[in-house]
Amino acid sequence: MIRLALGTAQFGMPYGIVNQTGQVAPQEARGMLQIAIASGINTFDTAIAYGESEACLGNAGVNNFRVVTKLPAVPEGTTDVAAWISNQLSTSRKRLKVAAVDSVLLHRPEQLLAPNGSSIYQA
Repeated sequence: MIRLALGTAQFGMPYGIVNQTGQVAPQEARGMLQIAIASGINTFDTAIAYGESEACLGNAGVNNFRVVTKLPAVPEGTTDVAAWISNQLSTSRKRLKVAAVDSVLLHRPEQLLAPNGSSIYQA
């Protein structure tokens, strides 16, 4: 079975090499979510780095849907990686207006091979 997720980078910023219209307006984003739902797509992919995408999704209401978000790179010199990640996810959940997200990805997965990699993995 093939599962599709709707990418939402354009919900939060002008994104895409062929994007000529800029960021999707909030009312258009809500319409796109309704079309996705009607088409059987119940998973939305977003990221902290996607500008206002998480807030746009939160305002549209995604409580009954699967939400995947991505963490930005852990800043160099972060001493408490677990606290930093916890804070990032807490802030994401607030913007998304959800109690939890379904999946968390890393925008810079190569950081798992760096000195803080085990801390990132554990968090």
